[in-house]
Amino acid sequence: DQAEEGAQDAEYDFLYNRHVSLLEELEILRPSPPTSVPVPVKAKVKLPDLPTPHFDGNLNDWMSFQDLFNCSINSNDSLSSSQKLQYLQNCLSKEAKNVIKHLPSTDANYNEAWKLLKARFDNKREIITAILRRLTSQPTMKDENGQGLRKLIDTTKECFQAMKVLNQPVEHWDSWLVFVVSEKLDSETHRHWILSIKPSTVPTFEELCDFLDQRCRAISESGTLKVKSSSNNHNNDRRVSSHHGTVDAKCRVCSESHLTFKCPTFHKQSITERRDTLKSRNLCFNCLASGHRTNTCPSTSTCKKCKKKHHTMVHYEGSTPEVSTLTTLHANHSQVLLGTAVIQAQDRFGDLHPVRALLDSASEVSFVSERCVKKLALPTKFINLSIKGVSGTTIGSSTQVAQIKVISRIHEYSTTIEAYVMKKVTSRLPSSPVNPTKLTHIQGLKLADPFYYKPEDTDLLIGADLYSNLLRPTPVLVGPPGLPNAMDTIFGWVVTGKTHASKQTIVTSHHTNCRLESIMQKFWELESLPEESTLSSGEACEQHFQKTYRRLENGRYMVRLPFKESSPGLGSSRDMAIRRLLQVEKRLKSNPDLRNQYVDVLREYQQLGHMERVPSDQLKESASTYYMPHHCVIKDSSTTTKVRVVFDASAKSSTGVSLNDKCMVGPRTQDDLIAILLRFRMWAVAITADVRKMYPQFLVHPDDCDLQRIVWRENSTDPIEDWRMTGVTFGHTSAPYLATRSLNQLDIDEASNYPLAAEVTQRDTYVDDLMTGANSHAEARTLQDQLLKMFESAQLELRKWSSNESRILEHLPKEFRETQIPFIFDTDSTVKTLGLRWNPPTDSFSFSLVLPSRRKVHTKSSLLSDISKIFDPLGWLSPITIRTKILFQSLWALKISWDEALPSNVVDEWNVYRNNLIAIEAIKIPRHVCTPDPTSFQILGICDASQRAYAAVVYLRTLRITGDSVVRLFTAKTRVAPVNQESIPRLELCGATLLVSLVHSV
Repeated sequence: DQAEEGAQDAEYDFLYNRHVSLLEELEILRPSPPTSVPVPVKAKVKLPDLPTPHFDGNLNDWMSFQDLFNCSINSNDSLSSSQKLQYLQNCLSKEAKNVIKHLPSTDANYNEAWKLLKARFDNKREIITAILRRLTSQPTMKDENGQGLRKLIDTTKECFQAMKVLNQPVEHWDSWLVFVVSEKLDSETHRHWILSIKPSTVPTFEELCDFLDQRCRAISESGTLKVKSSSNNHNNDRRVSSHHGTVDAKCRVCSESHLTFKCPTFHKQSITERRDTLKSRNLCFNCLASGHRTNTCPSTSTCKKCKKKHHTMVHYEGSTPEVSTLTTLHANHSQVLLGTAVIQAQDRFGDLHPVRALLDSASEVSFVSERCVKKLALPTKFINLSIKGVSGTTIGSSTQVAQIKVISRIHEYSTTIEAYVMKKVTSRLPSSPVNPTKLTHIQGLKLADPFYYKPEDTDLLIGADLYSNLLRPTPVLVGPPGLPNAMDTIFGWVVTGKTHASKQTIVTSHHTNCRLESIMQKFWELESLPEESTLSSGEACEQHFQKTYRRLENGRYMVRLPFKESSPGLGSSRDMAIRRLLQVEKRLKSNPDLRNQYVDVLREYQQLGHMERVPSDQLKESASTYYMPHHCVIKDSSTTTKVRVVFDASAKSSTGVSLNDKCMVGPRTQDDLIAILLRFRMWAVAITADVRKMYPQFLVHPDDCDLQRIVWRENSTDPIEDWRMTGVTFGHTSAPYLATRSLNQLDIDEASNYPLAAEVTQRDTYVDDLMTGANSHAEARTLQDQLLKMFESAQLELRKWSSNESRILEHLPKEFRETQIPFIFDTDSTVKTLGLRWNPPTDSFSFSLVLPSRRKVHTKSSLLSDISKIFDPLGWLSPITIRTKILFQSLWALKISWDEALPSNVVDEWNVYRNNLIAIEAIKIPRHVCTPDPTSFQILGICDASQRAYAAVVYLRTLRITGDSVVRLFTAKTRVAPVNQESIPRLELCGATLLVSLVHSV
């Protein structure tokens, strides 16, 4: 019966594995062959000529090709340079040959050809990347296979040796290499590997290689097939067939002397090709033999993965493919338009964004792209959904679901849909452009997607759960033969059906598995050390600035917006801006004080000329106009303007394109804040100041001002008016670059007139804050005078002056002095929970503490929000903040979802930590790290590590003429230890590496 057969199969599996293990042990005991003594050969034997090396552009082959070619051709003095070039051309193919194919075969071109090849392929970084890619992209073994195991071993050793030749520290890579290779093993071999190592030891790469060599030889020499058994109703005898590897078995695929499941040709085929091969040769899908069908197969063996009656080699991995592609190759002159609509989706703050949606009645549920969820900042819930395609095969999965409120642009309609989150919903639709001029029958209709004919990304798929509710009773507008129809929906007329295309149509549907967790860039933002900025990505923006900026007669600077060379056109945006204005008015209505401050800010903009009313004859919208929505941001730490008006140039127009989409961002033009703060601690006399309303002080060219329009009215009963901003506007993606680059240009232009001020502004300015100083009162006064005059020459005003020496401020008007003491360092438009402050009278740093109200429910998301508000750029609070990182890492290990309530023990630990934060306000750190009359400085670095974290600290030691010294804490950095436990010595090395980087940044 089945129970008896199962017991017999289990017994056989045990004996088979035991047999392989014994062969491995015998392999260890095999005596080494006797060492043969070489005998001198007297006769001279002519060896065959060595073939010339070959290179096709594969970076993995470059080093060996270079060595072989140098040895055989390049170093051969009997060959002329033209002959060497001819040999070189014959040795190359594909990409490599294209590099030098334009060079004639002359003596003068040989060295040039070799230089071109080295410049193209002799790149150490790219070679290392290619080797690592080859190592990590090896296929995972599905079952025991000596040939596949040998290939895995050989490829890994080749990559290891290649990295060693490149002087990479491979001797420290054991744990990583063991992990990468062991993950490629089949389940049986992996199990034997785990059993072969002691639980408390960390295996080396050499030990893994030895094990795999023995395992490979044992499997190859065994040649044993698993027992095929069958029950006989008339006879209880069990028949066993054992085939030794030396039997001349004919493969039914390629007719060679090996078994079918070991056939290299069969192994190289895809699952579909293997199934087709078995069908064409009338072979059983279960045992791969002939003479019977799968349903009558006498073998009791089943698939190792799904336990169904087919061979493991023809098993479809239903849940693992990340991409499923359907291609239609026979539509040379027509394609099918799928119904798309541009709708309004509401983000978590109530703002509306245009989203392109596909209406699909064949989908049971709705889907949304991961990109769209992030853009709308929507909360998600954890689910586990398996997605199946047309044939019933699982083609993807989703682990998140979101609620999205969608609003029609055409009719008064809104609803909330439940959509499952996927990395990508579908490919760009349509697959190729369509000529809309031929579709005369739909002209004049209010289309749901005005640009249905352009291939664009689609972020939302509305399925049958909502599809039927979208249709209106209007009859379908049937198009002429060969042209699409139009259906009237809540979102407008949807164009769908067959149409003419100018080229072959390829329709692709992508389904990818998405993971719940994403990289937490903001959480680790302050943990990164300052790096040297590279202008390669911003060269075009810099060139644009140099060509288009102007300095006017009154000294002010005028700039042009840096547009991308190829960017889609802007659509209508005024209606969107009006909707956003009404939302702002609704918010301000409930807070009269906030409303008055908001009105005052925009009224001041008008008085200062930062915004102007659009003339009535220029109100018409065009491709060169764009309306920016605006809203308020409250900043209690500001001593001048508590309410800031922020403009949203990322709001999408009717075409789904925003002004920010059309413009370049620009490179960084100022030094890192950490470097500025470190220098700020070196001056005996410290000075801070602020550029008043710096952004709008730099004018925008009149031709670009219409791209900075807004709608505004002071009272909700007044008519809405159109205005345009005349200066660089906060909220524009290129605004930081344009403002700071213009400030740099002022330094360049006035360097000869005000050398001290130009140098300091270039070096010690962060956005619009100046943090600098001097070594004496006289130097500070000279610097201050130059700064005031230089900024005044560009119609800029320095205000909020502050200094640890009060005499520096005595001659300034009171309105120019900083009224708030201490001075707050802040890089965000919102107030930090834990802010760094400088108190000029005591000349010391301290930390302010504004704890948020206690939450009723703590989640991983809320905890991250609280932790990320701690502002400690120089790492002085590292012993305190490292605890938050360790706590958050523990949450990551628990695999808790973002919106799931935290365990009580974690909440208790966080509350204890939170309550103790009040003691931070007592910490005082001297700003000035130097002593009077220093003779020399020493940088002292210390690093250490534990099982949970490692850290690096830098102190500055100042020596005086008298011989005494002062040591001050300068800066520090911490890191949490990896989740996979590492040894203390290895973590101490990590700490040393961190210290080297930290000292280098100082």
